[in-house]
Amino acid sequence: MADMKVALQVYTIRDHFTDFDGFAAAMKQVREIGYQYVELAGVGAVSYEHQKKVCDDNGLTIIGTHAGYGAFVEDLDAVVANHQLLGAEFAIIPGLPHELCTAEGYAQVAKQMSEWADQLAEQGLGFAYHNHHMEFQKFGDRLAMEILFEDSSPSVGSELDTYWVQYGGGSPVAWIRKLSGRVPVLHLKDYAIIEHEPTFAEVGEGNLEWGDIFAAAQDAGTKYLGVEEDRCTRPSMESIAISFRNLQAMGMC
Repeated sequence: MADMKVALQVYTIRDHFTDFDGFAAAMKQVREIGYQYVELAGVGAVSYEHQKKVCDDNGLTIIGTHAGYGAFVEDLDAVVANHQLLGAEFAIIPGLPHELCTAEGYAQVAKQMSEWADQLAEQGLGFAYHNHHMEFQKFGDRLAMEILFEDSSPSVGSELDTYWVQYGGGSPVAWIRKLSGRVPVLHLKDYAIIEHEPTFAEVGEGNLEWGDIFAAAQDAGTKYLGVEEDRCTRPSMESIAISFRNLQAMGMC
């Protein structure tokens, strides 16, 4: 399973990105921890050119970015150009505006994503959608996730998020298998219970069954395992180091 590459979603350490110098220093630390691949989001005012230079200078390969739904709607050409500048493989929508979180809205988005995925593919880019828990709301007899992926082209990928699937009442393993062939990037964050409440945790520090998750991802053709923690209970650099060490111990990097 070591052929799946471990990446860091740098949104996890966004508290370090106060300016360009903070971004540069943080990315140096990311490489020192052992990460070789990154996914960009939450980098603030740092230009795409500077993001690329800092990552190149530190031997970090950019696998993709989170580009807002509005960016795709307003200027798809700019999304393509920015990702080509970064040398990224994937353009990923991190979620939807609240007003689209209806049966009709999800159906509309499924159609739009199919068109965008085909257009991006023509430019050598992959496309994926990142879920949270709201996509596990039912509309009639179907979950929003089912509308999004059953009604869209197979070229629309899923950046399935293990924590949010679990939080939404789903099984990460079952959903990886359900979307087999369409999960190029899997977001890894653990699910812990602290003081009676569900809490984000470093990979290996919570309750998710990682062996089964990794086996399913391998079977599904997943290429990248993206470490992410929306809110860290420890200093963020410590958290990403814990996740990396635990993944090493599991034989994943």
